[in-house]
This record gives sequence, structure tokens and C-alpha cells, in this order.
Amino acid sequence: MTQVRVLADELNRALRELVKVAPARVPLPVCQNVLLERDGALLKITATDLEQALAITLGAQAEDGDFALTVPARLLADAVRPLREGIVTLTQTAPDKLTLECGSMKLTLAGTKADEFPPIPACDGAAVKVAAQPLRDMLKRVAFCAASECTRPVLTGIKCETREQQLVTAAADAFRLAVDAVQLAEPPAADINVIVPARTLKTLSGLLGRSSATVEWRISQQGTQAHFAWDGITLTTQLVMGTFPAYEKLIPPAGTARIGFDCEAMKRTLEAAAPFAKEGSGIVRLMWQDGALVVGARAEETGEFRHPVAAMLEGDPQAKVAFNSLFLNDLFRWGMPDGPCVLEVSGPSSPGLFWCPETPAYRHVIMPMFVQW
Repeated sequence: MTQVRVLADELNRALRELVKVAPARVPLPVCQNVLLERDGALLKITATDLEQALAITLGAQAEDGDFALTVPARLLADAVRPLREGIVTLTQTAPDKLTLECGSMKLTLAGTKADEFPPIPACDGAAVKVAAQPLRDMLKRVAFCAASECTRPVLTGIKCETREQQLVTAAADAFRLAVDAVQLAEPPAADINVIVPARTLKTLSGLLGRSSATVEWRISQQGTQAHFAWDGITLTTQLVMGTFPAYEKLIPPAGTARIGFDCEAMKRTLEAAAPFAKEGSGIVRLMWQDGALVVGARAEETGEFRHPVAAMLEGDPQAKVAFNSLFLNDLFRWGMPDGPCVLEVSGPSSPGLFWCPETPAYRHVIMPMFVQW
């Protein structure tokens, strides 16, 4: 028997993240388990759904001897969830049996041998390094634009490429596009030009939390996998194969009207307009009128919403355009920080370009909806 001791709160936090990766249903039942293995004075816990894998390493007091097996992920997480403090003692009593003790609690879990767990390949590519918080903020502004389900799989991913000392990302579905960039921590050891699944990068963004670490990003030499590592955490994913659209051509030139307004004021107005837009084909109209940007939504049975947002105009005083309400609400919830924002548009049939002086690399394009004015 080999024992490993870890802090209860650290084990609890790790399992909360790992169960998000371990699928409830999968063709390979062992993927519903997590792999526990001792690595010197560390406990490494791994979950995978065969497309992505998450490994979290915890500091531990460990006896000499082999400690490696898999146990059901959700059962283990549920058992540990009430534990907030103390030491958890994990004892491997057989190649596929685990005993867990903490205070007066003791339980035994049946699992499988470690060699039944799918192997997670090591990533041998050169590292690109980027600070955690700028990376997290960029992913938050971009990832929500990726398609969730699409006949074009490349649109379920996020295009990631290095340019000089920047990491540039782009996500799009058929109706909107977000592009952003972040400075690398140091000149890249190798160029990156890949499509990463959006759900993996959303997972990465959530895991980064408030970390102040530097994330090391590697692409396998075969160009089929990406590997992110920081603070004892590694996230590995299969890449999306295909050609991403030439997104730079989709960013419109300067509009004939440039309208500046406050993001928070627009966010509150769009939230108020949402119930009317929902009953009115999801349409929100924006028009320049009486020295303000008027937000409008109509529903035949519910009524009509109109609210002016204080704004400044440069250019065409007849500016007007209609957008999907959901897309606008997503933009001002996830994409735009508090502060000033700019909308550039060239007429009711042209796409709208949104950008913010506080995040100068960020560009967000929404296609218009054609309506009766």
C-alpha cells in the first residue's frame, strides 16, 4: 500500500476543474475517470475527453512506492466537495482500489489500473510565452464569437498566430468577427499559425483566473496539438485542421459615420431593449437622431422601445443600422471594457465596426440586419 497526503482545499479546487473535462458520456468509459499518479513529492491528477486533457499537480507528502490508478471523477469530486480544511490521505490498496480518509470520513473507490487510461502525449515544440492576465482578457474578448455548431468546423476554433512579438487571435461565425492581439513575454522561439478549439481556450481562460504566471504555449512538431502550461497546470488539445477565413478582409474600412459613446450606458440600454427585441425578430435599431444615438426595438404585440444614448458624431448625420440584439448584448457583456467606445458604419447595409481606445488592438465586426425603417 502506498499513501499520498494532500490539502483538502487544494484537492477540492483541482477536482472542480477536472470534472469539467471528464465527460459524463464518452465511447471510452475510462475517460469518466481521473488518473491519479505520484510524481516524486507531487500528486498529478489528469482528466481527458480524448480531444483535450487537463492535468493539475498538487504538492503532497508521499511515501516511496508506486501510486497510479484511475477512479470515477464525479464520484471523487462529490466525496471531496464538503471538505474545506485538513489533510486528505489517499491510499492505493490495490492496482484499481483507492481509500480516502479525512478526519472521521473514510471511503473506498473502485477504479481501473492506470495503464487503461488514454496516454497524453508530451508536446515537443518550442515555447511561446505570454503573461496570464493579458492572455485571459484577450480570450474573453474573442472566444464568444466562435461558432458553437457549424458545417465549417474551422469556425468552431480560434485562429492564433504570432506576428513579430504579438499573439493575434481571431474568432468568427457567419455574422460577426472579433480580432485582438497581446504582447508576448519575450520574442517567440517559433512562429504559431494554428486554429485552437474555442472551447479549449474558454477552458484556459477560466483556469487562468487571477494567476500572475507566464503561460508557456507549445505546438507539437506534427502541428496537430497545442499544449499550455503554467503554475503546475497543463492543458493539451487537438487542433482544428483546415483553413481559417481571411478575416482581415472582413474588417471594413473607416465608416462614413463615426459615433462615440459610453460602453456602460449602451450596455444598460441594450439590456432594457432586449425583451422588446426578443419579440421583434431579435432586431435592435441604432440611428443618429436629435444629437444622440437612439436605440430602438419593436414588437407588434409588446410595444416599442426607444432610448437615446449620449454620443458624439463625426461624419454622416443620417447614420442608421440594425443589428441582432443577441450579438450586441454579447459584445457589451464580454468584448468591451467600461469606458468610451466607437461605432463606425457606412449605411444601413454595411457592417458595423466597434472598437475601444482602451484596447486598441481589438476590432469587432457585426453584419447588419435588413429592416424596414
